[in-house]
Amino acid sequence: MIKHIRWWRPIFAAMVGLLMLVALSSPLMAHQQSKGFGERVHTVNSDKALQVQPFVQVALDNDAIVSFYEFSDANGASSIGIMETLPPHVASVLEHEQLKNATPFEIFQAIAEAGTAIPEQFKHKATEASTQHAQGWFRHTHSKISAPAACSGATFQNQINGFGYPKKLIRLDERPQDHPGRWPSSRYVTGGVIFYNAHNYKAQVNSVDRFYTKVIACSLANHPDSSARKFVITGRSPGGTVHEVVNKSVQTVGTSAAWHFYTGTDWKWTTEVKRAMPSDRYNIGLTWRNS
Repeated sequence: MIKHIRWWRPIFAAMVGLLMLVALSSPLMAHQQSKGFGERVHTVNSDKALQVQPFVQVALDNDAIVSFYEFSDANGASSIGIMETLPPHVASVLEHEQLKNATPFEIFQAIAEAGTAIPEQFKHKATEASTQHAQGWFRHTHSKISAPAACSGATFQNQINGFGYPKKLIRLDERPQDHPGRWPSSRYVTGGVIFYNAHNYKAQVNSVDRFYTKVIACSLANHPDSSARKFVITGRSPGGTVHEVVNKSVQTVGTSAAWHFYTGTDWKWTTEVKRAMPSDRYNIGLTWRNS
């Protein structure tokens, strides 16, 4: 009997070794191993957002870019949102008085080059457009508009309030180091081995059918990986799908991103600033109307 036990001892030892190897390679153990060493970082992406591509983009003469996105909810209802990214010192298209209450198709017609083909998503809406203006009527006018000071608190508040939606959240001169409670710190890795601490801001609104948000980088500190600093805007449709529409690297002071969604019902929208350094400074605004 004793010899029989000794014969199984090497097999038993091999099985124990195999189990340890499996445990070390598991996500939990990989995370524990990497902690404090910078060799590898295990991340879990829960509720991963579906990156939505615009069906048409319009680049203006002053480097402003206006992008149009289409969504379908669980019931098959279609809705369209508009994103605007602006370099420093460029006026907003979405906030202009003549376009603030225009339909997405009317905005497209106003800023597209004369003779641009109408995208399929707009063809059934073509009759909604005002016949007062030719295609592209606002395009060259916009390039001549002088932009107000991007980081003026009063100007920024007027831009957010100008849509007339009843609910608002406005953060002026936001620096993570001044508000650690709403800018929690997280550890990141760049270059494979260099760890650094950065801060994330997140604001979410629920059950809305009108939503406008805008973020401006007012000052930017040195960053270990400046391309990692981002504006991110995501929406959850009534059917539960998470759509990511803005994921913009922020490397230049005065850069802004804005999103206007006003053709759907019962959506959740989230505005985030990711991987900001403690002394970065932002203006962040959200305004909305509930369903």
